[in-house]
Amino acid sequence: MSLFRKCAAAAALVAVTAAALAPMDAPSYSYTPGYLDNGDDVLVGAPGQFSLASAETWCSANRSCAAFTYAGVEGAIPAASAVYFKSNGFDVTLSANWSTYTIARPPSPAPPCAVDEDCNLNGLCDTKTGVCACDKPWGGATCGELRFLPIAGPANTNGFPGASANESVRARERERVRVRVVALARPVKPPPARIRTRPSR
Repeated sequence: MSLFRKCAAAAALVAVTAAALAPMDAPSYSYTPGYLDNGDDVLVGAPGQFSLASAETWCSANRSCAAFTYAGVEGAIPAASAVYFKSNGFDVTLSANWSTYTIARPPSPAPPCAVDEDCNLNGLCDTKTGVCACDKPWGGATCGELRFLPIAGPANTNGFPGASANESVRARERERVRVRVVALARPVKPPPARIRTRPSR
């Protein structure tokens, strides 16, 4: 193997390893051209104090930060621009001369359970691990999700599992109704007339 291929393989391995070790719950940012007036200032960064990457890092590390805004275009914070970190990321006033980055934080993990009541009375709390052991068909971190499995059966033409089983149930029900309708539609024969004869005297 040539030296170039060895270096390329090593670089690919480093990239894959870095991607695997990267945190899965890192917050993401959405960009809006405009400025953010509302919301208290969590911090006002002096001109030249923050780059775009360092502003995102600071806002991610501070839970009270919901967005930051600055005078400039998307992708770079000018050295002459102050950065306003805000506690509210909504109601951006559109402007081509300003940029606002709003943070989207991943949902916080469910707190560990301490007693069985923390499992919504649908499971038991393992106090050693703080994890709920849910009764079927309940699931989720606090046993608050009802999880039913689909009816087992071969896939129908649309590819949905269990649909054929449902169709057979419906077909049997239709046949039962048809039999009843046919039975009701048949003419009912009147009972044979009883002819009473008087005894001869």
